[in-house]
Amino acid sequence: MIETKGFTGAQTLLRVLAGMGVDRIFASPGSEWSPVWEALAEPPPKNESVPLYLTSRHEEIAVGMASGYAKATGKLPAVMIHTTVGALHASMALRGALHEQVPMVVVTGESIGFGEDEGPDPGAQWVGHLADIGGPARLVDRVVKWSFGVNTKTILPATVQRACQLAMAAPRGPVFVSVPMEYLFEKMTKNPPSPLGPAPAPTADAKGIQELADLLLGAKNPVIISEEAGRSVKIVERMVELAEMLGAPVIETRSTGYLNFPRNHPLHGGYDPEEYLQEADAVFLLGAMVPWHPPSKGPGPGVKVAVLGENPLRAELPYWGFKVDLCLTGEVESSLEQLIDRLKQGLSKGNSGLAERAKKWRQRYEERKRRWSEEALSFQDKKPIDTRWVMYELNQVLPADAMIVEETITHRLALHRY
Repeated sequence: MIETKGFTGAQTLLRVLAGMGVDRIFASPGSEWSPVWEALAEPPPKNESVPLYLTSRHEEIAVGMASGYAKATGKLPAVMIHTTVGALHASMALRGALHEQVPMVVVTGESIGFGEDEGPDPGAQWVGHLADIGGPARLVDRVVKWSFGVNTKTILPATVQRACQLAMAAPRGPVFVSVPMEYLFEKMTKNPPSPLGPAPAPTADAKGIQELADLLLGAKNPVIISEEAGRSVKIVERMVELAEMLGAPVIETRSTGYLNFPRNHPLHGGYDPEEYLQEADAVFLLGAMVPWHPPSKGPGPGVKVAVLGENPLRAELPYWGFKVDLCLTGEVESSLEQLIDRLKQGLSKGNSGLAERAKKWRQRYEERKRRWSEEALSFQDKKPIDTRWVMYELNQVLPADAMIVEETITHRLALHRY
């Protein structure tokens, strides 16, 4: 159990976050968080730790740092920002985290006393400039998975605990809690419930996994399309195993958010799924938000389409008109493991066409590499300089362990290809 009874609200916030696995707080704070700074300055009790506090100069940077940390480590980060204006500044980055399904707990301050109660006076600016009707939680409601303004100190510990659970529950995403600064000074009267920890996403339905295995085994030209499945090394390893087992290409899109499949693997199918739709007889969408465009421009009527993911129908989007014959909701890694087991059982009966199919896609991979290189080099003398040639030359000189940070839109496909 996380002990919070008798601790201040600021101490409680840190203890609950730490107890729920948060080890980093990315902050762009306001003055309402001074009680937390005092709590951070105190040495923690024996055998306990508090999250590492990292500050930045803008809320969007803080959310961006938290997003990168969550993607790189798989851990849940916290973000601490200023009230109202801080929430509004953070909203663009929070919307990105929502659509990318990146978990984080975002906390902001507010005031419920406005200097009229006994205790700390937040100042006149809170009356005239820093408070909005409905509080900061209302301002970000459309760009987070869940938001709430704590309305009594009694529920502060349990609310922070629940926020952590909701952020990590499928589909993952940012959650938002506003905490009145007055509660940060006050002593808590209760402990939170015994921590249940994050609620893991379930593996996809076993019957559905078998249907998917039968579909892929029965197809002559199955293809896999992925944009954001590669959230861990193990998932990428499972995807390689799946592709090699089926002799099927894995195609990413120009908007891919993760490295879903090794780009130097001969079964990598490039970044344009539409090239494959006319020859495929089965399409497996694995963590694909927009596999082709427009949605109606999909494979023919006789082609079966299966989708697997924690949020396969993308409930947060106003429109998602893609054809789906088999929809499986589940955690990707464990679901892939079960799918691979079913495929192994089916392949033990023999499938003579797999080697030829894999050979065809490997030849296509080599031809595509050669075509892209020739295309890029054909622009080397063009003026003004052409993006395709620039990307090609950068690829020749960058070290193997280079990390590229890009925010391109128009030229993203050139960056991926060359």
